[in-house]
Amino acid sequence: PYLVMSFVEGTTAIPAGQERAHIEVMAGTLKKIHGTPVSDLPDLPARNNPIPEVLEFLPAGAEWTDLRRHLESQTAQTYTGAPKLLHGDFWPENLLWRDGGVVAVLDWEDAALGDPLSDVAAARVELRYRFGKQAMEWFTDAYAREAELDAERLALWQVYVASAAQRFMGAWGLEPAREALMRREALASIREAGDELMGRGGA
Repeated sequence: PYLVMSFVEGTTAIPAGQERAHIEVMAGTLKKIHGTPVSDLPDLPARNNPIPEVLEFLPAGAEWTDLRRHLESQTAQTYTGAPKLLHGDFWPENLLWRDGGVVAVLDWEDAALGDPLSDVAAARVELRYRFGKQAMEWFTDAYAREAELDAERLALWQVYVASAAQRFMGAWGLEPAREALMRREALASIREAGDELMGRGGA
């Protein structure tokens, strides 16, 4: 199945010096997506529990032993709230901008129903790659103005997103310097969220 849409004029570029304003608009756009009624949507995959796959994606090595054990002990992490429409790959390159606003959201091939914090975590990590750790917090703060966030579940999804990224990004055709930067930021995201989950402070 596919969707044919009319041409929409816009750009994926975020102007230098306007990052925070655009990131706040991004957060509002994602909140609107999550507010979409789901009763008339097609049968989409469910995305409710990161635990099974995160244990597969988590990096190998002694550094991650405590986090792996902690995750293995988490037996009740299935999202039980009302299912939300999820974009699945919400990041700047999948948004078209015009005059400071989002005029189209592209690339819905990973759409699903389930826990909205999976989308929030994915956007956080992608923004960190591009604009640094501060951008993650801008995005989270803006989203949280309109929705209560469960910090533990957000950290859990962040471990999932960043672990999956570091596992698969070697197949993304990135320039070596770009891949090295993204790997550093992904691993830092896992560490910080892992510390949050295990009560050590951090993310």
